[in-house]
Amino acid sequence: MRIPAKLLLVSVVTFAFLTACSMPKNQLPKSTGTAGVSEPCGPTDVNGSAAVKVSEQGPKRIQSGAELEADLPKISQPNYSRAAKSPLRNKSGISAAEEAKEAGSGVTAKYGDSLAAYTREEQVKVDKFFGPLPPINHLKLLRHYKVKGVYIGNGDNLSEIISLVKNTEINSVVINVKSDSYFHYPTENIIARKAGVSIVGNDELAQRIQKLKDQGIRVIGKISCFRDTLLARNYPEFAVKDKENRVINWSNEGEASFVNPYNINVWRYIRDCCYEAVDLGCDELLLDQVRFPFGVAANEVGNVYYGEKEDLPDKPAAIARFLEFMRVELSDKLGVPLSASLFDVHSKQGELSSGQSYRMFSSCGLDSITPILFPSDYANASPWSGNGVGTEINGQLFKAPDLDPYGVISATANYYLSNFSKQGSTFYRPYLQAFTAGYLPRNYWHKYTPAEIAKQIKALNDSGLDEYILWNGEAHYSREIFTSLAGEVTPDEQPTATSSASGN
Repeated sequence: MRIPAKLLLVSVVTFAFLTACSMPKNQLPKSTGTAGVSEPCGPTDVNGSAAVKVSEQGPKRIQSGAELEADLPKISQPNYSRAAKSPLRNKSGISAAEEAKEAGSGVTAKYGDSLAAYTREEQVKVDKFFGPLPPINHLKLLRHYKVKGVYIGNGDNLSEIISLVKNTEINSVVINVKSDSYFHYPTENIIARKAGVSIVGNDELAQRIQKLKDQGIRVIGKISCFRDTLLARNYPEFAVKDKENRVINWSNEGEASFVNPYNINVWRYIRDCCYEAVDLGCDELLLDQVRFPFGVAANEVGNVYYGEKEDLPDKPAAIARFLEFMRVELSDKLGVPLSASLFDVHSKQGELSSGQSYRMFSSCGLDSITPILFPSDYANASPWSGNGVGTEINGQLFKAPDLDPYGVISATANYYLSNFSKQGSTFYRPYLQAFTAGYLPRNYWHKYTPAEIAKQIKALNDSGLDEYILWNGEAHYSREIFTSLAGEVTPDEQPTATSSASGN
């Protein structure tokens, strides 16, 4: 396990890319991003204002799920009459929203089953605050697909990716559908258009998805969830705010703003975006930024206010209920496999801060989870940008994690297998580092050649795991990764600097 006292220092590295909008460009790696980070950073405030004053009145109590039901039709209920005219339709001619409505209709409908590993106290609070899960009539069963994938961003280099798939073991891609405040297709979501979010796509995304599917390539659509700056600032009833009802900008998140994971209507908004992704042709969906913000405010606001503490489930329980809600609406009703990315933080402090928990993510009924296992993200022993100690994973100390991709991935995979693999039927499908983290201090990073990338895949395979997604911000991947994997790389080739590195 990691050292809990060093959690915030770990997050400094983990979120390095998040601060890209405020850092000098010469301090940033050209080719890297963070898998859990929605890109591009984009504008932080379309109104040019640092703090958004929502109301002069005091804080408003967050409504419970039962109380919100009365507001549902006017806030986030899918507009089915509009959907009937939408070009975003699946092959049957019925939109995903219409199909989901049918699957959950009828007076005899049962509520979806809760599967998460709540404690008794968590279960009571969750049920009281959020109410029951959505009703379903017809449960669809999923067949798991073993993914060996690559992240391809917006799919700009499609020919290169298709060639990679044809000549390697890669069989799937992750493509951007909705990033932080950015839709990569012409969304018809009424809330999104009212909030003035950026629509940076046209019908080209649907065409690219279809082209990939025509080549037999599985398409996983990436949907950013709670990190949504423009939605939060221009639709403030959805936002994370302080007691004065002001929207918060987070300094260590590139001054981004978040929508509130405790707000069920935010869940419905994200669900509606996922319906459109299904109609675009995505075979699976990967939920990104499934977390609470943490850090300090960048604007002149008070402390974050989610509601009275005695009424609120804790953050991991709230995130778990959101994931269960999405699983019922997408997997149980439509048969769409669902996965979620999470930062590899498994201390109690980290769980309570971000709401991300291996225990919860692994027990919500998701098809798979996608932890971000970049060796460069783990705290190193540098006194300048690390914690002076390194990171302990599964009883093993790594002073320079980026120098030991095999060891880090092996230790992390075995930690998961030892503690959480029996939580449920959720599969483990991590993001792996396919970029060079040149922004780390000298002697704590090295170039990630195809062989270094292959070591991570081999570490998973040696642990008995056979799924992964390679991440490179520019979506360039060498075929040599897989020739190296075929037998030219062994764990003994690890750099020896792991236990003795020193630097500035």
